Amino acid sequence: MRFPRRHTFLRPELVSRLVTDIHGSYLDVSDAWQYRADRDSNFPKARDGTTIHHWVRNGVPVLHEQVFALCAMLDVDPLAILDYKANGLADHFGVLRQLVYSGIGRLGGLSPLFSMYKPGDVWPSDSLARRHYGRVWFAKELTNDGETSSQDYMLLKTTFQNPGRLPRAVHIAYRRTRTTDTMWRPYGTVVAVDGELFLYSEGGDYQSMPQVAGDEIRFRTYYGGRPVAWRIASLHYFELETVRPFNDMQTIGFNW
Repeated sequence: MRFPRRHTFLRPELVSRLVTDIHGSYLDVSDAWQYRADRDSNFPKARDGTTIHHWVRNGVPVLHEQVFALCAMLDVDPLAILDYKANGLADHFGVLRQLVYSGIGRLGGLSPLFSMYKPGDVWPSDSLARRHYGRVWFAKELTNDGETSSQDYMLLKTTFQNPGRLPRAVHIAYRRTRTTDTMWRPYGTVVAVDGELFLYSEGGDYQSMPQVAGDEIRFRTYYGGRPVAWRIASLHYFELETVRPFNDMQTIGFNW
């Protein structure tokens, strides 16, 4: 399975709608980008409106972290507007697991994106988020220490502040507790777009369901097994509520 080598493909209709809702036009996106670049020498060079529109329709070049700059102009998580089919992920999301661990460079057009989400002691990358979005990731952590004998799932509900029609994404990772291992290992992403939830698992599973509430992302994950901590992260502030036990398999989730 090969991923696009030189471009990252976004969902053109969704991105065009965000451009209109947030800025008004591609020219206005370019002006906002130029304003940011003029004040931050580390920010990628601004592009004109025609170029940005071309990128949205035909793929964003992988050079110079352009995709982060464009997503920052829309204040949206890249994985919330990624075209999973065009990038070869719709049927092969699980392939990423081996490639992410063996070498980000082999991901081709997806390399810039997954440099943000790759496993590490700091996860996701605060340095990339700060450079492009002007803030670090918002995250919450929880653990199952002392309750590893549980055979139940738990429900996680992340509630965002007035998202309106803006896409939102949350990412989840785990790390072992009671060991010296400090690496966070991501195992999935859940995206909310236009009233639907889409779950992508590192194991290759894909699930979807209607949103229960317009400001919420909810999903299941297995609670027992071994002592672990979870980290739930988003580029946008959220409140987290957990419900356990929660074994409704009609709710999207990361299955044991």
